[in-house]
Amino acid sequence: MSNTKKTHPLTQVTAMFLDGEVDRDEVLEELKHLGVASDRANGLLDRWEEAAPEDLSHLDVKALQDFPAEMLDAVTRLAIESNNLQAITAIADSAWPRDARKAAKKQLAVLKAKGAKLPGKPVAPASPVITAAESDDFPPWAFATAIDAAGDQMIWLGLWKKGQGLTVHDSMLNCSNGIVDYYYAYVSRSEARDYERKLQARTGEANPMVCRVTPEWAAARLRRAQAVNKARQAAVSQRYQFAQPWLCQFDAAATALPEPSGLDDLVKESARLAEDNYFLRWVPPQEWLVQTEQKMMEAFLSPLLVTPEQKLEEGQSRMRKAIADFWSADRRRAYAGRLIESAFLFSVMPDRKHLVELALASARALEAADTAIENIPFAFALMKRWFRMPNPEQLPRARSDSTSLLVDASGQSASDAAPGSGKIILP
Repeated sequence: MSNTKKTHPLTQVTAMFLDGEVDRDEVLEELKHLGVASDRANGLLDRWEEAAPEDLSHLDVKALQDFPAEMLDAVTRLAIESNNLQAITAIADSAWPRDARKAAKKQLAVLKAKGAKLPGKPVAPASPVITAAESDDFPPWAFATAIDAAGDQMIWLGLWKKGQGLTVHDSMLNCSNGIVDYYYAYVSRSEARDYERKLQARTGEANPMVCRVTPEWAAARLRRAQAVNKARQAAVSQRYQFAQPWLCQFDAAATALPEPSGLDDLVKESARLAEDNYFLRWVPPQEWLVQTEQKMMEAFLSPLLVTPEQKLEEGQSRMRKAIADFWSADRRRAYAGRLIESAFLFSVMPDRKHLVELALASARALEAADTAIENIPFAFALMKRWFRMPNPEQLPRARSDSTSLLVDASGQSASDAAPGSGKIILP
């Protein structure tokens, strides 16, 4: 909190946001640069204005303690600059990061030396207590996002436990890294219901797809993610450990899916799995898309190939080779893990239960190193869907009259892109 310490961009933007000089979009952008997922960033700002009013009156330090340290730094600085004794005292006695508490305590000492009358220590608000009878009015709920191309997934839960209170939980998971972040907060029944309504309103969206799941499913998903942390010898958020009194209610949930029979036949049918809208966000890396489009365009414009049919055949051949090269051993393992977790999600989605076996079969095929990518229709179709193959009579004759070979999530040509630019419209 020293004045000589370089101020983090997020701290600067948050301070300006508190002063009303910038809107929430700029804060969201800085949170994105910090690596905070967009769903979590929006959730934080939804809670921000109530917990940290502009004049810092009724500052709710407990509600803010799970916010990034850089944002809390801005609040602390504003409290000190405005000599807000109540806010400074609350921060000094909070569970905020050490630098914030240290700065607040130092300022309190300065003010006390100047004869300021300090307020008494604030009493921490008791967590909402709900009786067993009242719990019948609040059944537990859970939601999850579709797994994206990076293997990320958000999980939300609203849980009550006698003697523990009512809480809302949100977590960021990754198929390769396990539990990345975990947060929970005590809420009232009306707050929990409002949270649930907002999530329910987002179900069915493709960007990102959000679906209602059972709390049992969500708790089992968290346990599988925790197992990944353990296998990597990576620490799990302490907040996840503190949340166990609520999560342990669902220990009986299944953590494995039955292996499908007839794997070979299922793998042959797996191309239709890649056609589902669930996979719209499984966009391959931009660099690979650009390079593949350029190789195809070179074939279409090659003077060594005479007929349009030859050019088209060569372009298709280059695309197939690029797709085969894309599927390295590491990518096969990573995508197999994402497919397995997607199968778990499909198992609780009424409109996608029929995809469970296709997803598991495709995952097993990717795990089998001796199975060529050409023999895994899902793997090929998942990459091919992002390219447009023109008719022979539509092949470009020069770069100046060529159009992008990439398509957007709806299958339409990315015609607003410069030729060969590789621009793609994300869903």
